[in-house]
Amino acid sequence: MGLNTAVKHLFRDSIRIEPYNAGQVDVEGNPAYASSYFRNGRLVRKPMMIRDTEGREVVSMSRIFIDEGARQIDPQDRITLPDGSQPSIMAVFRATDAGGEFVATIFLEG
Repeated sequence: MGLNTAVKHLFRDSIRIEPYNAGQVDVEGNPAYASSYFRNGRLVRKPMMIRDTEGREVVSMSRIFIDEGARQIDPQDRITLPDGSQPSIMAVFRATDAGGEFVATIFLEG
C-alpha cells in the first residue's frame, strides 16, 4: 500500500517522526513524545505563503511530501530532518492518491 511507485522513487529523504503525547511531559516539564519512526519523503526548501493551524497567513520556508501510511502526522509531532534540524510544523495538508492512500504535505518553519 501507499504511494504509487511512479512517484515513490522521488521520496529519498529519511524523516524521523516522534508523535506528540498529549498531556504528557518529561522530567523537565517539556512536551513528551512517543517512540519515533521513520518515513521517506521529499524535502523541498522553497518559501511559500500558507495558512497555519490557527488560520493565520504565514511563510513556510520548506515542506515535506510524505506517504503517511497508517499514522497521521499531527502539527504537534516532532520532526527531525536529514541534517538533524527539528523545525516546527506549521501545518499539515492531506490528500489521497489514486489508490486512496493518504499523502501529506508538511509545512515547516525553517
